[in-house]
Formats: sequence, structure tokens, C-alpha cells
Amino acid sequence: MEKNKKQTKKSPYQKIDLEHVFSYLQTNEYPPDDRYSNRIHRSNLRQRALDFIIENGKLYSQYYSTPFPSTCDNTSDTDRQKSDKKSLKRLVLFSNDDKLQAFYECHISEEGQHHGKNRTVALCKDKYYFLCMIEMVKLLIRNCPICSSRLDTTNIITMEQENDMDILNMLYGEKHDNHVLQEMENFRSYGNSDSTIELFSTNTDIDVDHNENTNDISQSLELSFSCNNEIKTVHETDLESSSSTKQNSAVEKSCIMKNEPDEERNEEVLENVDNNGVEICNLESDVEPDYFWHSVELCVLGPYGCQGRQKYVMIFLDLYSMWPEVAIIDTISPDIITMGLLDLVCRYNVMTRLYLRSSLCGGLSLLTPDVQLLKSADLHIDIVKKDVHYSDEIWTLLKNKVSCFIKNNLDWPCTLLFAIMPFRIAYDDHVDGTCNLFISRRQKKENEDGFHKFDSKLKKLLSIYRYCSNKSVNLGDTNDKITTDIITERELDSVSENLSKKKLT
Repeated sequence: MEKNKKQTKKSPYQKIDLEHVFSYLQTNEYPPDDRYSNRIHRSNLRQRALDFIIENGKLYSQYYSTPFPSTCDNTSDTDRQKSDKKSLKRLVLFSNDDKLQAFYECHISEEGQHHGKNRTVALCKDKYYFLCMIEMVKLLIRNCPICSSRLDTTNIITMEQENDMDILNMLYGEKHDNHVLQEMENFRSYGNSDSTIELFSTNTDIDVDHNENTNDISQSLELSFSCNNEIKTVHETDLESSSSTKQNSAVEKSCIMKNEPDEERNEEVLENVDNNGVEICNLESDVEPDYFWHSVELCVLGPYGCQGRQKYVMIFLDLYSMWPEVAIIDTISPDIITMGLLDLVCRYNVMTRLYLRSSLCGGLSLLTPDVQLLKSADLHIDIVKKDVHYSDEIWTLLKNKVSCFIKNNLDWPCTLLFAIMPFRIAYDDHVDGTCNLFISRRQKKENEDGFHKFDSKLKKLLSIYRYCSNKSVNLGDTNDKITTDIITERELDSVSENLSKKKLT
């Protein structure tokens, strides 16, 4: 009896290789494996093969679906099974590449929205069949760059998650990274008006929040400023896309960010204004700025592990001097980006143009500042969704330097400024990367004359900054302290001073 029990434990029904089932159904012979010399293994293989069929050279899992009986149904169970029983088929996947392709097909909808774990598993079960489906979906969703950057996830790293990337690289190699890059292209619209409209249609929830945020600020803070000051935006001028965007103005009326036209395309300035009061114009592509802080490029790197959590590095790069500014954030959202932008506005004044560089951390909708709040503060910024080509080399060096520094320094959130120090000093001969660049045209302020002109604008900026800070804290982890998610250069000094005072006490 003990031998029989051990034999049944060694041959579980669930662990039969599906390739052996496929081979058995094709040849009607047992696979050349030593295990099938055992009678119990052969019986399990035959029993398992009853659930599969072969059609057009492919293996399908066959199962039957019976609808729930209605309350007024008086027929017997056997009659109902004969009449209502439906045969359903699911394609069996063997290779890891097919499984990965099936995951992205079920995880991302046609509109570009990302489904959760339960929805993704349900869609996979309806079409495909393979072993360890739920575990694979959990693993891939945890490492999805879009899902990991949502505000409703805390992204706490466990020992299991630390080995996820090793497992993905072992199973799929570069396939997973290629699929991520291909999926991220759906959120970019380089010269494709259809993808632009698709991006607008998937962000209606965020845009509604923008309108509600503006109303809340105006009611709570009683800020009396007009809404006639529009923020200039960039829009792709194509004969077909212009007509389609006018028809979809109801969907796009709260979306501010547009595409910049390609270099080879003739640029035409549109003099009309859309229904939302947003001026639509065209900007010359890849025009180098004439002075410091005229054009700034934004990119977010990460996520990087830090004390059991994930953090992102937000970099603003001045395109005139290639001067970088760095901020560390916990999550990616329009409010966090707006806070980082306002912090630099208080330091270097308002830039004329802001380029949004493509990033693997999230869609461009998450990297876009809250333009409704900027509009309420009379900030005129051209928001351009485009990679600046003449800054590619600097960004490559920045990404490599930051990644190496974070990997070799555990205290990188407090010492990351040392990683970008070479980019602030060492430059080409014709570009001055030191502080002399800032003071060359600076006006000295010896008295308070003219300060009263900035009082009203400072109140608006401060109110918007506090509003974004409170909103980011409420959406973040409730166990954390009520502080902002951005760590700037000035705050690093204050944090170190507070720590030293606590040690002395």
C-alpha cells in the first residue's frame, strides 16, 4: 500500500507535460519517456488527453460551459445539459514568447488602458491555456512600467520582487524589454494623428480632475484671476488630423498637450482657438535656445530601489547650457511634476518651452504638468511632446551616470547631486557650465522697489504648490509622514540639519 501511495504522489495529474499530450494525440502513441513505462503515468496521460483536441495542427483545450438555471426553469439537469451545453476552446501555448505576447494582448486594451490582475487573468483564460498563468500575470504586472507608476500602488519591494527581473530575463531575455518598448510607443505620437487622438481619449479621468482641481482652488483660496490667459500648446498640422481633431473637440477639450510636427513637414501657424480657450500654434522643431532657461527638457528615470521602496529621478535639462536639475520623487503624477516645475520656476524664472522626453517610467500623460493650474497662475509655457535630438548624447551620459551612482551608493537619495556635478562644470569650450552663466545678465536688487509687483503672483504660485503637495500626500501612503514627495536641493540641507538636532537631543 505504501508503494502505491508513493507512486501516485510522484505522478500528479496536474504536472503532465502538455507537449506529451500534443504528441500523444498526433501519433496515438506514448512519448519516448521513461515515466510512461509505468501504468499509472500512461493512464493519467490518456485521461488528460480527453480534455484536448487538435485543429489545424494546433492544440486546443476543450471545456464545456453551462449557463445558470433561471428561476422559472422546470427542466431537469440532464435535459438542460443536453440542450444548453456549449463547447469552448482555448489555444494551448508552449513557448515563452507566445505566452508573453498573449499577456500584453490581454493586459492592454485597444484604447491603451492597462487592466488589473483579475481582468487580465480572465481575458487570458478565455482565449489561451498554459500552466502557471496566474503566477506569470502577477509577475509581469508587478514589472509593468505603466502599472508600477500608478498612484494607487505603493510599490513595496519584497524579496520575491527583487528576483522578478532575474526570472524575466531568464525566461524571456530581451523579449520582455522589447515588448515594453513597443507598448510604450502606443503612448507616443510621433507624426501619427490617430495615436494622438487615442492618447487623448484614454485620459478623460485625469482631465476631469484638472477641471475640478481648478474649481476647488478658486473656491478655497478665493483667487480672483481671469481665465483669459491661455497656455500655448503644440499641435500637429496635418490636413487629415486637423479635421479629425475638430470633430473630436468634445473629447479633447480639456487636453492641452499636442504633438510638434516633423522636421520635413511644412509648418503652418493656426490662428484659431479651440472650444476650451487654448491657443493652438506650431513651433519650429529643434530650434536651439538663445539664452539660459529658455527651453527645458524633462525626463523621469527609474524606478530605483531605496530602503524597500521604489523611487524615481526627475531631471530637468536646460537645452542652452545642458545644465541639469534633479529631484527625487516617490510617484509619477501631474501634481508631482507641477511641484517640481514650480520649484524651478522660483529658482530660475519661467521657461518659454518645456519638452517632454519619452520615458519608460510612464506615459506622457503622467509626465505632463497640470496645465490648468499653470494657466490659473498666468504661466505661459509651450509644452512640446518631443525628444530633442541634439541632447541625446547628454541624456545617454546622464542616464548611465545616475544608474551607476545609484547602484554603488546606498545613500543616493541624499548624495545624488554629486553624480550630476560633472555635467554642471565640465563642458565644451564654447559653453560655460559654471555659475558665471547665471550672473552674467543678473540685475542686482539693493532695495525693495518693485517687489510689490510680484506679491499677487507669488501668492498664486504658493497656493498651487501647497495644493499639489496636499493632494500628493492624500493619494500616497497613509503611513508616511505628511510631507511632500519631492526632495530638492534646499530640502536636503534641512533634512540633514533636523537629523543632527535629533541626535544631539
